[in-house]
Amino acid sequence: MSLANSLKRWWTLRGFWAERPDFYRDVARSLERKELLRDFVEGELEISLNPITADKARAEGLKYMRDVIESGSVTLVDVLQATMPADDRMALGTMRTSSKQTEGLRHLANTIEEQKKLTKV
Repeated sequence: MSLANSLKRWWTLRGFWAERPDFYRDVARSLERKELLRDFVEGELEISLNPITADKARAEGLKYMRDVIESGSVTLVDVLQATMPADDRMALGTMRTSSKQTEGLRHLANTIEEQKKLTKV
């Protein structure tokens, strides 16, 4: 990825990344319901774009995820690794098997929140 593309990605997704603990938990719940990734992303995007629930940062992240899915990435891990910050990639890479995905996403969400708390201290 070129520097220009990396900067554009950062600029587009920085707000979405700030909300990623909640997003990871939402994805985990979606997996428990056996919802297809494409359906989850489309449904969440519709909610984020609704004027009542407007969440521009989440909508931008979900649009980016939709583009990644449409480019041919079909596994959850591949889509998340392409969308989320590099700091999360190692943890996401350990979730290749479906039995670890919901647990791993929740653990990652908790870890990110703990890191934020420590940074504030």
